[in-house]
Amino acid sequence: MEEYQGPLLSAQSTVQEPPALWQQGMASHWQADAPRIDPGGDYGDQLLIKGATPRPLKLNGAFAELSRIGTALQPGEPFRYGDGHSPQFRLQQQIDQGLDGEVLYPTLGAFIFTSPDGDYQQAACAVYNDWIADFIRQDASRLKAMALLPARADMDALVAEAKRAAETGHSGVILPARNAVNAYNDPEWDELWGVLQESGLVCSFHLGAEEGAALAPVGPGAAGILLSTGKYELNEVLQMLVWGGAVMRFPKLQWGLVGSGTGWVATQINLMNHWWNDHKGWMQPRLEQSPVDYWLRQFHATFNEDGPGVATREITGTANQLWACLLYTSPSPRDLSTS
Repeated sequence: MEEYQGPLLSAQSTVQEPPALWQQGMASHWQADAPRIDPGGDYGDQLLIKGATPRPLKLNGAFAELSRIGTALQPGEPFRYGDGHSPQFRLQQQIDQGLDGEVLYPTLGAFIFTSPDGDYQQAACAVYNDWIADFIRQDASRLKAMALLPARADMDALVAEAKRAAETGHSGVILPARNAVNAYNDPEWDELWGVLQESGLVCSFHLGAEEGAALAPVGPGAAGILLSTGKYELNEVLQMLVWGGAVMRFPKLQWGLVGSGTGWVATQINLMNHWWNDHKGWMQPRLEQSPVDYWLRQFHATFNEDGPGVATREITGTANQLWACLLYTSPSPRDLSTS
């Protein structure tokens, strides 16, 4: 296989927020509950969010959920900040790693979605969005940002923050896979979808930034069950957007599925097509095109290393699978093309 020689762009890179971002940026009445790092957790430093279970920062993704449901884990090292919240450092890392640009997603900020308080989410999201908008201004050609939307707030607040994101230079917005104010097939979301379509913002759904898991296993094998099933929560989002008809009503809106890889997509869109072909005469709303057509036209998913996803690219679309440089040690498409 020939080595990839094109531009190297990461569709999902995580940026490191300043440790006191929210304590310094949120209004005084939120100060006591502002997102912050507490060093006193059982697994070292933990993130505190209003109304949410403390989240051990050493335990990534589902491992933090395992600690919440009582699975015994090894204590971690204290969380340490480097220079990742400096745009100059970020740009130098791009040069060192041969990257031509990145779409930046939050690290700690994503866990704002774990709070059940919509007003709190709104205030915390605005602080992050202002900070990252200023961050990318250092080099808007190489740094792109996604704004957090307060998923538990009312629709007026969601729409207002989306409009503000468009005005301040963001490329898209982020919603959680779960824990939003309503299910994503609810027509109430149409107001937001319309604003995003009109403004040209991408709408990404982020896996693993919710309080609790859709499946909370206990007993033998709980760790493996949770780790292996959690990646498929974004399939539920895909199903709701397609079968609920949002893809049909907003044909120019682009949706991203972030954090779940791509290997599962081919099986699901093939199954969706099967049911659409068998039952399209009575299913409501009646989709004008097949689910595969909507996927190819309006969706993408990110991956880091995903052999099954790459192997099924003829089904899911090469342009619909976007590489994510989650860490600067991640293998790049150039590495993968020669392996």
